Amino acid sequence: MPKITTRVVNSLKSKSTQYKISDDEIRGFGVTVYSSGRKAFFVQYGSKNRRRRYTFGDYGTFTVEAARGRARELLQGIEAGNDPLVQRLQQKAIPTFSEFRSEYLLEVSRRKKEPKRDEYFLKHKTPRTWDNVPVDEISVAMVQRHFDDYSKKYSIACNRWLASLSAMLQSAWRKSLIPENVARKVQKLPENPPRTRVLSDDEMTRLLAAIEKLPRPHDRAMFQILIVSGCRISEVLRARWDDIDFNQKIWRLPKTKSGKPQQIPLPLELCSLLQTLPRKSLYIIPGRGLRPRTRPTFIWKKLCQDAALEFVGIHDLRRTAGLAWARSAGLHIASKLLRHSNVHITEQVYSPLGLDALRAAMQERTKVLPFERKAAAK
Repeated sequence: MPKITTRVVNSLKSKSTQYKISDDEIRGFGVTVYSSGRKAFFVQYGSKNRRRRYTFGDYGTFTVEAARGRARELLQGIEAGNDPLVQRLQQKAIPTFSEFRSEYLLEVSRRKKEPKRDEYFLKHKTPRTWDNVPVDEISVAMVQRHFDDYSKKYSIACNRWLASLSAMLQSAWRKSLIPENVARKVQKLPENPPRTRVLSDDEMTRLLAAIEKLPRPHDRAMFQILIVSGCRISEVLRARWDDIDFNQKIWRLPKTKSGKPQQIPLPLELCSLLQTLPRKSLYIIPGRGLRPRTRPTFIWKKLCQDAALEFVGIHDLRRTAGLAWARSAGLHIASKLLRHSNVHITEQVYSPLGLDALRAAMQERTKVLPFERKAAAK
């Protein structure tokens, strides 16, 4: 058994079958010569009855000296109880980022109402260079680098991307594929404060007058339903005639943002309005063919122009209804009518808008103090 050197490896010729030679200096180190001409370095270890061979690199990729150094490291690890073949099998069981992403998105499609957002961020806004990287090799530095680049153009969307990535890596952590969720170590950017635009009484009067001038009854009904019910525009556009129980005056929403079926109590006036509408489709607000109507962006812009409204979105109608309910019936009732999962969600948006009501309540409380009675006497 000669010492394996560059001259010796270069002199090895391929044969019809593969063969191997071993080094006379490092026990267990050797090189295999394949019939194709490929030459690969290996270490061999284990008892006589259970010999194992671990091939770790090709000649050309490894120089002979680099292969000798790697062989020493592997054999020292084997002495310490680390089997490189077992580690390789474990590594093969770790999917690449692309492979686990496909598995995760399939899971998401089964349990999330709107999985397209995760698909958009994880497939189209994540670097392609990550696709073939084992998911356990995604590092904090990689996530932070892309987050910083993404945030230069999209300061809020980068937070959404980070949230989708973190949820995916958390799933990998629960399956013991990664030791930790590295996305959690990246700090999100501050979010914009929640929108607080509501319509004043005067603005609502002008808007209602503009709605009355719309030529199509279904267009008028669409905005009147939004104003009275406080529903989301998507819920109104997807509403079917079968969802309305005119006897009990209930509107059933089979698909909602929360993913759970919900019910809305309909006032008598709204029921009467719906009963006057021609039934042209399965949907209350008919679209083209069998599909629901698309978002009425053009009509809304025209209404805002006719009513002289500035910086008002369709969703502000829902916020306006919520504020009116909070003032007249309390935050708890407003939360129920808005169908929020938690009253704190309602409170975050409507409490800042209710300062007048809070001030009046605080003023009423001062009547218990002596100086209030003295001031009244004067």
